[in-house]
Amino acid sequence: MDYQTLEVLRRMNPAWRLLTAARAPLIASFLQDAFIRPNIRTHLQSELASKLDDHLYKLRAQASDEAFPKSASEYLDDWASDEHGWLRKYYAGAVDEPSFDITPATEKALEWLAGLQARQFVGTASRMMTVFDLLRQLVERAQSDPGVRISELQKRKAEIDREIRDIQKGRMGLRAYFPTAQSLLMDEATLLTHRPLWVREERPFVGELPRLSEAERRLFEDLKLNRYGDHVRLEQERIAYGCLMTALRSLDL
Repeated sequence: MDYQTLEVLRRMNPAWRLLTAARAPLIASFLQDAFIRPNIRTHLQSELASKLDDHLYKLRAQASDEAFPKSASEYLDDWASDEHGWLRKYYAGAVDEPSFDITPATEKALEWLAGLQARQFVGTASRMMTVFDLLRQLVERAQSDPGVRISELQKRKAEIDREIRDIQKGRMGLRAYFPTAQSLLMDEATLLTHRPLWVREERPFVGELPRLSEAERRLFEDLKLNRYGDHVRLEQERIAYGCLMTALRSLDL
């Protein structure tokens, strides 16, 4: 990334503009609560404005009315303007009321902010584990009774064996060990690459799946809205083993 490219990104990219906006904490916290946390793709204007009214009421109680002078509707229109591009305002179907959708650039900015917290937590947890490990080593070295030390080692082995059995029985998935694991076989690229494996699902699931990654969530919403065709489903069980291994190698675990 050279200077000129970064300068253009600074001026033109909505994600960069969001991170440097004067009211970035307001914008990011609200959009996280309204779209990302509940895993909802689209809101009607009235319901989104109502949510923002509640959000602003809580913030004004902590600060002052002057801190957030605009109305909820004014903020939403401002965030959806060409100048900012953090929301997309559009009319869906025959509905007279406009809807709002969060833009991909905004999702990237929110993911980056969430990553800051995750990295801080991982670093703190890692330091705590180091301290606990050092304390354990001190206790073990201070323990002169071989029988007691053997008993402790056997307990730790039993715990590891139990976790392995849980994984083998399917009670613990990859996300239990890798909570930040990225998309494997539920991203758009995989779907489009395996078009011959598409089938029509007679009774597709249209509920919420809260543990999806952002890429998975976007694809799931597109499938529910039939943007790739009528009730499209990818038969993942028929995807080649080599494709799975390529996806696994691409993950930074």
